[in-house]
Amino acid sequence: MKEILLRKSGLYEESSKIIDKYIKKYPEDISVRLDEIRVEFLMRHYGDVINSSLNFLKTFGNLNSKYELISVKYLYGLSLIALKKFSEAIEILESIDFEEAKKLHSQKFILISSIIEDGLTIALESMMNPFLIFPAFAKKKT
Repeated sequence: MKEILLRKSGLYEESSKIIDKYIKKYPEDISVRLDEIRVEFLMRHYGDVINSSLNFLKTFGNLNSKYELISVKYLYGLSLIALKKFSEAIEILESIDFEEAKKLHSQKFILISSIIEDGLTIALESMMNPFLIFPAFAKKKT
């Protein structure tokens, strides 16, 4: 609980320390491993995201739960884009089960599909438009 509050408060370094301690005690906790990757991404430690994602996929790649796999691949792909490793990013993002992602109703996962369908440039422009990612901002204030 403390880790979540720290993360939501933007205190990513402190959140990361708590996650690290927890992982040492409970290395098989999938949700905490996903939190680790999320925090690394929020801290813009893209190399760490890639390493943690590879470890996650190696360890938990046969999960029945698609949410974690989609989330990890998504953050992994975005990290590769941030490091300008576009061909690797496309390969990872193409491996996402988009039908399953659509079932999760996540705008972010739908945006990623445009990388594959419409090309990298359009997808990056879409991701930079806050009105597409957060449609509530687009509503007119009355």
